[in-house]
Amino acid sequence: MKLKHEKTFWGALVGRAKHLTPEIYFLIIFIFFGILFTIVIPPGWNTDEPDHTYRIQQLSEGNLFSEKVNTPRTGLKAYGGNVPTGLVNLYESTGSIEPGATANPAKKVGKNLYSNNLRIMKYKDDGSRTTMNFSGAALYSPISYVIYLPIFLLGRLLSIPFFWVIMGSRLVGVLFTGFAFFIAIKYIPFGKWIIFGVGLIPTVVVQAATVGADAPQLILCILTLTYIVRMLFLPRPDNRVKDYYVVTILGVLLTLTKLVYAPILLLLLVGPLINKEFKRRKDVIFISLTILIAVLPSLIWTRLVAYIDINSNPQANIAAQKIFVLSQPITYLKTLYYTFFTNTQSALSNLFGSFIWDSVPLPSLYAYIATVSVVMTTLIDDTREISTKILSSRKHKIWR
Repeated sequence: MKLKHEKTFWGALVGRAKHLTPEIYFLIIFIFFGILFTIVIPPGWNTDEPDHTYRIQQLSEGNLFSEKVNTPRTGLKAYGGNVPTGLVNLYESTGSIEPGATANPAKKVGKNLYSNNLRIMKYKDDGSRTTMNFSGAALYSPISYVIYLPIFLLGRLLSIPFFWVIMGSRLVGVLFTGFAFFIAIKYIPFGKWIIFGVGLIPTVVVQAATVGADAPQLILCILTLTYIVRMLFLPRPDNRVKDYYVVTILGVLLTLTKLVYAPILLLLLVGPLINKEFKRRKDVIFISLTILIAVLPSLIWTRLVAYIDINSNPQANIAAQKIFVLSQPITYLKTLYYTFFTNTQSALSNLFGSFIWDSVPLPSLYAYIATVSVVMTTLIDDTREISTKILSSRKHKIWR
């Protein structure tokens, strides 16, 4: 009877699983591993997490702009501010090195980290402050951290230990990112399994489980991409103006999070090439205005924080780099070649195998298998992919 019961249970489970949609499958897998990474990765071990939490704490205290500081730990003149000493002590206890750099594997205490140091979970804001340099994070606008700010504000209000504030913020990042990909897979007209595969790349999941600007950037990138694709391939003439308004708002949020992702908005320029409806003067004007208005707030913010000099490394001199590129173009091309192809670069391992932090590398074989798996997602047909005259016409298949 027991075997029969087990067979019935698993049979019912498999039967239910067969009817799940790709977005449901994705959400289950993503949330599971996102929560797992949230728990097993100690605070500060993810890339730049200390810097970003200092910046969020600064914003939660009502300080919009960072200030010039002379950090007692390094002696460097940089930008940052006074942050709670308890937050700094937390990162020191988990083995993170100075802000602005990744965690040092030699200083990490992986085994029995929490049981060996119970204070890790108890550090609070006791009123004492430490001057810290977080020049890189100081450049980010509040939009980059809007999903985390309520957690930090609640932590200040209820005097919650910083450990739980960070873990709560990580969980929020995982949930928001997971649901953003869920929406994309559900509503994008085609390529659902491509988004499914890319969204489960370990680096993406870890970034979602990291307190910083990466999770908001992922959320806004995937939502903006999805909306633009639907707008171009499933046009709604009666709601065209509304679509431009929505894309403009998404674009403003996207560029204020990270200006480097503004080129996603250039996908709007594909409209006139794939659909004659977008060739009308009205649409050309709206497309141009959408792109310009979306980028403008980010340019204003960039101007407001132009006083922040992040070139603490003498080699990171933008003016000198421009002179080098213009005066020695051949040498510059050689430098690029050696950087990407001969300088022990391991892009695949970084993408799939190292999970960002350096202490848990996976075999290279996994990286290659994962790469093939992502590429194969482009070959999967989904019965829910929308077929329209635009998509099915031979002329426009390339735009898929």
